[in-house]
Amino acid sequence: MAVSTLFAVLAVLVWKRRGVATRMDIVPAWNWGTVNFGRRSHRHVGLEAIGLMGGEIRDPSARCRGGWIASACITVFYGVSTVALLVILAPERISEMNGLAEAGDEASRVLGISWLAPVIALMVVASGMASSAAGTSTARLPFRRRADRLLPRVFSRVHPRWATPYAGILAMGGVATFLMIAIQLGDTMRAAYQELVSLM
Repeated sequence: MAVSTLFAVLAVLVWKRRGVATRMDIVPAWNWGTVNFGRRSHRHVGLEAIGLMGGEIRDPSARCRGGWIASACITVFYGVSTVALLVILAPERISEMNGLAEAGDEASRVLGISWLAPVIALMVVASGMASSAAGTSTARLPFRRRADRLLPRVFSRVHPRWATPYAGILAMGGVATFLMIAIQLGDTMRAAYQELVSLM
């Protein structure tokens, strides 16, 4: 949310200083080559954990209402961020992996604020680390499957101090690490990134 808000403010400042980098069309041209359902749906990941952990959540129906609110907020944040990036940079200058950093560099250059780009980079890293918290719900998948007697007993182990299903967390971490390494073998970084997002 902080990154989206910052880019919205930067887009307004850049627009006032230099104008818009991209011609904005109210009705965009449809292009199947730019459609990526995996990436779009990834932005809403985590809501399925409510059903997965319904027995462990107090008032899960209230969490479902929260899911609708979160989905609306996510849609607004990504919409605002996309428009902000297009105000700052032309689409052909925005790469999939470094788009936020590139827009931050451009805003820093246009506005003459040298410290802005490193601050944006730190915010993007912090955002990525925070979004990895979704892994804690995913790590409960083996734990819940063991509760249904679909996996070995080891996955039902809970840490005595932190009450977390540590065996499931370690197993999912191992699978994720293997996939991250395997995806990058013999492939470009861009292709590896796209495959990783699709897997997520």
